[in-house]
Amino acid sequence: MAEEKKIETPDSPKAQEPLKKNGAEKQKKKSRFFSAIVLIFLSFLLFVTLIISVTQTGIFRNWLKDYIVDKINENYASKMSTITIGEIEGNFFSELVIKDASVKIKNEEMIRFDFVNVKFNIFGLLDKNIDLTEVILENPHANFFRIRNDMGDTVWNVLYMFETAKDSIDEATEFNWKIDVQRLRINNLNYIMYGALPYDTAVLQNIHPEESITTENLKIGSLNFEARAEYDKNAIKLWIDQMSFNTNFGFDLKGLSGEFYLSTSRAEINKLNIETSRSWIQSEYIFIDKINLVNFEDLKGLETFKGKDKQLRLSMVAKNINFDDMKAFLPALDFLDNELSFEMNCKGNFDDILVESLKLRTQNSNFEFSGRMVNLTEPEKLWFDMKGNNLKIDARDTKIYTPGLPIPDYTHVGVVTGSMSYKGEPLDFESTFDVQSSVGNAKGFFNMNLKVPNFRYNTSVDVTNGNIGKVIKNQKLESSINGHVEAIGTGFDLANINTTLKYELRDTKLLEQKIDKSQGVLNLRGYNVEMDVQYASGKFDAAVKGNVNIRDFKNPIYS
Repeated sequence: MAEEKKIETPDSPKAQEPLKKNGAEKQKKKSRFFSAIVLIFLSFLLFVTLIISVTQTGIFRNWLKDYIVDKINENYASKMSTITIGEIEGNFFSELVIKDASVKIKNEEMIRFDFVNVKFNIFGLLDKNIDLTEVILENPHANFFRIRNDMGDTVWNVLYMFETAKDSIDEATEFNWKIDVQRLRINNLNYIMYGALPYDTAVLQNIHPEESITTENLKIGSLNFEARAEYDKNAIKLWIDQMSFNTNFGFDLKGLSGEFYLSTSRAEINKLNIETSRSWIQSEYIFIDKINLVNFEDLKGLETFKGKDKQLRLSMVAKNINFDDMKAFLPALDFLDNELSFEMNCKGNFDDILVESLKLRTQNSNFEFSGRMVNLTEPEKLWFDMKGNNLKIDARDTKIYTPGLPIPDYTHVGVVTGSMSYKGEPLDFESTFDVQSSVGNAKGFFNMNLKVPNFRYNTSVDVTNGNIGKVIKNQKLESSINGHVEAIGTGFDLANINTTLKYELRDTKLLEQKIDKSQGVLNLRGYNVEMDVQYASGKFDAAVKGNVNIRDFKNPIYS
């Protein structure tokens, strides 16, 4: 009898047993994998928790503080410089607080602050980004004073401390990190520079007032500053919300704000606002294209701005400028006084700037100019083509604005109005004018070249109602001059003058005489004057022709 064979289908129990075993093994492997992941995560979490817990203990913070202080003091021991830190706080992963820190050089305090609080994003470091969400520096004090270095020379303490670090900075590789400070706040900074020797802390209470800024006796107090900043190797951006301080040299800044941008390709200042206790300046924009102001070592003075591609745009309004603020930084302006206002709009490049509008106003006068300024990067070739319109010049302003100069008093002349133009260099120019005043009217041109020996000049003027007596306050010379005058020549002193003067007078009153008509030519050749003059007054006619030597005014010689 043949043996019966059983055929097992896939659905039979025995066929299912290997499949069940394989599925169970896969399930176990998955379970082990996920368990391992969970275990690693929990271990990492436990490690992080342990690290955070350890960093929050007083023992760790004291150890870290002592370690930092010891290392820094060890590096600067040769400079007799020491650092102290009161406390270190924060979680060290998103916030760091340093309290009661100071730096001393030769036992004299250079820097001190109550605390600095830094909040940051630590994960930015993975991508070479220093992300600081907030930096607050409270009550910093900086005392810069002169000391003697190891060679016996006098140097500023801050330079003495870091002079060995300079070589390391110079040799350092390019800094390719990015820095983003979303909020930077400095509260109540007090800064002192004192240059006299010997120095001790007692002088900090005896910084005396100055008339202008000097690094030998300088105090800047109550400085408050708030801003945002970004930096990378190609650009620097700074948004200043508020800056204020007072000084010992009379300049007190009440508020400064603006947006500043420097890159390897352009420079911008937007929405600038500067307000002091006496002045107020605003600028909508200052823009310079195709210029690299980031790498300071590559700057070459005025040559940095040379080139037609370095385009400039500027719009500025000074609602009030007090010369006392300017003299605080530029003592050479001590002959100026009082305050004025101006508006300026210009564009172009530093080799050819188009002045669209320049308005200057004093207490009693008004000036409006437009035109071109050429070669600002080469002062020896400086050139102007300017026109002034709607001019109003009140002689009273000379006493108000230039009390330090011996300018004659012409306030009796009153207000001079008119227009003018100026074309050329400071020492070689052509000018035109058309002015009206209470002492007469004048229209003409005046050209001068001060670059040649004895100077060269050429002028032509039409005068109406000219009153010499009123100008020089001499009633005997009261006059009403109407006519035309031309002069061309060189030199001003009598020994070297070489000038031809032509004139024509009509309906003129001079020296208590009425001149119907007079004309003539005067050739001034040193002390010799060649005359050819015609004169008519009423029924009297005269003609004079000859030479006069005026070497001795009291005894002229006629020929």
